[in-house]
Amino acid sequence: MKNPTLNNSSKTYLEEKRGSSKISPSKEGKIRFDLAEGLWEKSDLASLPDRTSSKLKDKLSNFLNLDSSNLSIHAGADEIIEIIPRMYLDRDDRVIVIVPTFDRLLATNKKVGAEVINFELSATKNFRFEDEEYQNLEVAIKSKKPKIIWMCTPNNPTGQIIDLQFIDKIAGESPDILIVVDEAYQEYSSLNPKESAVSLLSKHNNLLVIRSFSKAFALAGARVGCAISNPEMISKIENFRTMFNVSTSAQRMGIKSLTQSKINYVEDKISKIHNQMIRFVSKIKSLSNYELIEDSKTNFIFIRHKSKDLFEELYKRGLAVSDWRFAPGVIGKGYVRISINTPSLNTKILDILEKIN
Repeated sequence: MKNPTLNNSSKTYLEEKRGSSKISPSKEGKIRFDLAEGLWEKSDLASLPDRTSSKLKDKLSNFLNLDSSNLSIHAGADEIIEIIPRMYLDRDDRVIVIVPTFDRLLATNKKVGAEVINFELSATKNFRFEDEEYQNLEVAIKSKKPKIIWMCTPNNPTGQIIDLQFIDKIAGESPDILIVVDEAYQEYSSLNPKESAVSLLSKHNNLLVIRSFSKAFALAGARVGCAISNPEMISKIENFRTMFNVSTSAQRMGIKSLTQSKINYVEDKISKIHNQMIRFVSKIKSLSNYELIEDSKTNFIFIRHKSKDLFEELYKRGLAVSDWRFAPGVIGKGYVRISINTPSLNTKILDILEKIN
C-alpha cells in the first residue's frame, strides 16, 4: 500500500540539513571541545538532550514489540497532533474526525485551514462504533474524500473503543488516506500490543498510532509522547519535530516507566481503578436521573443529568469535572467527564451525585 501524500510545503530545516553532506560525523566517545554549554558541570543536564531519544526509543520498541525505526519520540502527544496537519494538509483539504473526541484533534486541523468534517457517534448507542457506523463512514469517505481520518480509541471522553477489525478495514480500503489513531488511554484498556492498532502496522502504510506517557504512566508534566508508524512515515515526522524536543529528565523518566517493576505498578494501579469503576458505575445506575455511557475502557466515565446542568451543580459544590457541554458531537447535551479517583474521593462525589439526583 502507498504512503499518503505529503503536502506541497518546502522542506523543513532539518530535512535539508540531514540531506546535506555537511552533517558532522558522530562525536560519541570523543573528547568534546565543540560544546557551548556548562562544560564543568558533572550533571548530564549540563548538556543538550539526546536529540532522537534513542535509549527511550529502544526501551519503548521492546515494550511494543516493534523496531525502533517505527517510533518517533515527542514532547507529548500534542506535539505529534500538531505536526501531522502541517505534514499532510494544504488549505481547504478535508479531514474526518470521529466525535466526540479530544479537542486537539479538531483544533490542529483548523489551524492549517483544513475543512473539518465531524463524524458523529450516537449517544443512544453509547457512542459505540459498530457495523452501521462503519458503513456510514464508508459513505462519508467516498463523498468527502478526506486526506486524514482521525479517531481516538479508547475514546476521550466516552471511554469506548473502536474494534481493531474496523481500523483494519478502514486502513485497507482507503490506502491513500492517512488513518491516525490516538491511543493515549490504551494502557487502561490493555497493555498487550496485540490489542492495539500497532498490531496492524505491518499491513498498512497509511496507519499512524499516537501513544502517550501522560495517562497511565502519570508523566503529563514531563511531556513524552510517541508516533508509531512505518519507517518512511517516521522519517518524515522526524524532520518536522524540533531538534531537542524531549528533555533529558523526561527521557529518563520515560525509560524508568518501562522497567518491569514500574509496569507491574501500573498494572496494579489500573486493576484498582477498574475495581473502583465497578463500584462507581453500580452506584450511578441506582440513581434514576442520570444517563451514563457504560463500559468505559479508561479511568473516567461520561455522564449527564436528565434535567439539571451537572457541571454547574458539581461546581457550586466545590467539585471540578471535565466540561463537555459544548463539545462537537454532544453540544447542548450536558455531558461531563468524571475521573475515577481514590476510594475516599469517589465516595465524596458519589454522595454529592446522590444529593443532586
